[in-house]
Amino acid sequence: FHQIMEGINSKKEVSPVLNRFYQSGLIGLKAMNKYEEEILQIVNHPDLKKYYNDDFVSFNEREIISKKGVILVPDRLVFLNDKDVVIIDYKTGKENNSHKIQLNKYKSVLEEMNFKVAEKILIYVNEKIKIFKSK
Repeated sequence: FHQIMEGINSKKEVSPVLNRFYQSGLIGLKAMNKYEEEILQIVNHPDLKKYYNDDFVSFNEREIISKKGVILVPDRLVFLNDKDVVIIDYKTGKENNSHKIQLNKYKSVLEEMNFKVAEKILIYVNEKIKIFKSK
């Protein structure tokens, strides 16, 4: 799931990316349909769809480095402008408090880099997606 989402910057890339994974034999038809359903729930969600269009600059799986040299890799960063950023992280397992702690680490490093974190979004992807948003 994370590898697929790494290739998706906007809604229009969902089908081409899934087809590429299917054509290369990395996923079967059943898995492709399941992933498509899950991903479309995310990119079409009223609270999320604005982050999956071409209006903003976004980076998937891009390293950020703290002042202490710690390397972190958020699933998705969406830059609303030169200073404001939204952090999005996907989880395929059960809810865990450590996931919120991880988002706060990303926030701290981005703030060290003089960005303002407008929102932190945690998306749990199971049969239905579940979203947690915080500032």
